[in-house]
Amino acid sequence: MAEAKRDHDLKKVVVPRDGEDFTIKISLGMNKEMTSFKPEAGSPCGILDDSGRKKLLRITVNWGPNSFPSADKKTGESTSYSVRNTGDRNIAELLVDCQRPDLAEKTKDKKMLAFQVTLFDNVGLSNRADISILTESAQRFTDLEGRLSCKNKVAYPAPDKVTLKTR
Repeated sequence: MAEAKRDHDLKKVVVPRDGEDFTIKISLGMNKEMTSFKPEAGSPCGILDDSGRKKLLRITVNWGPNSFPSADKKTGESTSYSVRNTGDRNIAELLVDCQRPDLAEKTKDKKMLAFQVTLFDNVGLSNRADISILTESAQRFTDLEGRLSCKNKVAYPAPDKVTLKTR
């Protein structure tokens, strides 16, 4: 968040109080079923402007709605990053190949969905900053005990090593 404060004049970045970890609450629902929740399974983080009205940054997580890209899977990747500019903001997305066959088996079509982390960036951070935020957010769900419990090892590349797809 140093870039947000330094380059974009964000004066106040709110950090959750000690002991307040929304990833645990969100993971409880995501660990029960592999379904694309509408509009998302949860939003573990959001940053508002000084007035408290405008969302500057917002992170959402969900299963799917798509599977992990087969082209990335073939090359041994377990993450896929993309970014698109909608004119007034960037939407950066990270798809994670979080294998949960136990959850996929419970679905109607038995489809394994990717774990999706989306960052809505109304500040204009650099792609590297967006990638760092996505990676750290995803790791809170995949690397900590009691969260998504992926059955495979997920490897996150360093932000400067990420190949970013644009849409």
